Formats: sequence, structure tokens, C-alpha cells
Amino acid sequence: SSTTKISKAKERLKKEFVGPKELSQLYSGYFVTSKNMNLSIGPKSNAEVSVFAAGPTSAFSSRYFEEVDGTNWNMYGNKTLHVCLLAPDPTSTGWSLYAKVWIALTLRNDRTPMFNLGNLVSSGDAGTMKKLRGIWSNTPFDIQAKAEALLDNNRKIVKSMPGAHRFYQDGSGTIYKLDPLAGPYEFFYTYNEAHPIPQSDR
Repeated sequence: SSTTKISKAKERLKKEFVGPKELSQLYSGYFVTSKNMNLSIGPKSNAEVSVFAAGPTSAFSSRYFEEVDGTNWNMYGNKTLHVCLLAPDPTSTGWSLYAKVWIALTLRNDRTPMFNLGNLVSSGDAGTMKKLRGIWSNTPFDIQAKAEALLDNNRKIVKSMPGAHRFYQDGSGTIYKLDPLAGPYEFFYTYNEAHPIPQSDR
């Protein structure tokens, strides 16, 4: 029955996707989006929150940054904000450059696509690194300084949360933790089973 299906889905959410009680320590961070905008979020925001505090050996999905785009998430009926807090470990020079450039582009209102370059940085693609260095060297010094300061602040905020993470907060106070090695689809399939949309709202 539908009641049993909903019950099982809710139980699975509690067992497999349980997240922290709150993410308040993150809200003062600088979040970027796939459109290179800065968005602020709070506890009432319906949002997918990625935290990238990875070091050289951190594990995460090859599509981690592509999924910040959120296009596929919206097809499941979840109209969410999609934000990423960039705070890679300083020892990871490639990711640090990537983060600085992405933050700088948001400060410049430059829409150069960044989320899809993540795969190439992960693979150590020399051409991509050269492109990032070129963007950075052409960034005005005042913007460079602001981007580096924002990155440093992000690192302080997530110092106790190393690695790559992904959360979903549903706007009603519940936070779910998603596996950064997997896509969000299994989670949202389960979430939608647990919270079916009434026929009158379709």
C-alpha cells in the first residue's frame, strides 16, 4: 500500500541519510553556484549544500562539481538552491587554484563555467591548470586579494570538517547527509517516496 511505501522510505531516510542537527557554522561562509553567483543560505533555506574541504587524497564522485549545477535534481520536483562552499586544503595546490578562480569569478560577475572543470582538475589535466592560471593572472589584484581572503575564511569555518561533503536541508529543519561518492538520485528517489506530492499539487 502507499502508506507502507511511505513508511519504508521514511525509515530508510533515517537510517541511510541521517545528517547533522544543524549547519549553522557554515552559514557565514562564501557560497558559489554553477552560475558563478554568491548565494547566502540559512536554516530555513531549501538547499543542497556541498562543502569542498578536500585534501590531495580525499575521495568524492567524479561528478561532484557537475552536480552543483542542480539541473538533474530539479527534475525530481525538488526546487532547491544549489551552493558550494569551497575550502580545499592548502596542500592541494590544484584545488586551491580552482577554488580561488571560482570565487574570483563570482566577485567579477563572470559566468565562465567552472563546475564542469572539476573533473579535469581531478585528473590533473595540464591544459585545464594552464587555463586556470591564465584566468587568475588576468584577475585584478584587488579581486585576487578578496578571493584569497574569502577562501581563507571558508577554510577556518570548515576546519573541523575536512574532505568533500554534500547535504540537503529541506527548509523545515531536517538535514540529510548524502554520499559524496554517489550521485543524489537515490536520495531524492527515497525522499520523494517518503514525501509524495499530492495529486492536487501536481
